[in-house]
Amino acid sequence: SDNSAPLHDAISNISTFSQALARNSDKVDGILAGLERMTGGTAGKPPVPVYSLTGVRDLPPCTQTIDKQLVVPDPSALMSLSNNKIPVKGALSDPHAFDNGELADAIPAIVQAKVIESLENTKCFRAVTRPIDALESDLQLVLDIRTFAILAGPDLKADVDISANLVSSDGKVLGSRVIHEM
Repeated sequence: SDNSAPLHDAISNISTFSQALARNSDKVDGILAGLERMTGGTAGKPPVPVYSLTGVRDLPPCTQTIDKQLVVPDPSALMSLSNNKIPVKGALSDPHAFDNGELADAIPAIVQAKVIESLENTKCFRAVTRPIDALESDLQLVLDIRTFAILAGPDLKADVDISANLVSSDGKVLGSRVIHEM
């Protein structure tokens, strides 16, 4: 009962405001439309398609887990690959869905995440991870992304060239391979 008068006044004010708003709805719509035009707003742009990679799913699992911790540092790559734009070599003859699309992250980050995921799925190592402070690795898989692009032409193809080096904790290269797929 102590708050009934202020509550009644608040409800009356809301009623008065909503009646005024209803009487002036055409003006309010015009003001909002003008603000939209002034700020460059439109009916809305279609959402940008976002693409990613999938990890390799058909690597054979190891029969025995190696008691080693494998660390996969950030891959090195040219600056042109360190963004989320989809690199295309050549001119596309027809518009494609990825023309205005983007990648979920920068190419090195996506490659690192998917290599880790793929190696985890094999269960070959005790652990596979990114570098973490205070974590000592038994092995490192050092990657260098040399080429990563879509080749334009009659049949779209991916051109990927990655150098991989397996490095021991004392800095010795235990194995090296260049993977090139087109």
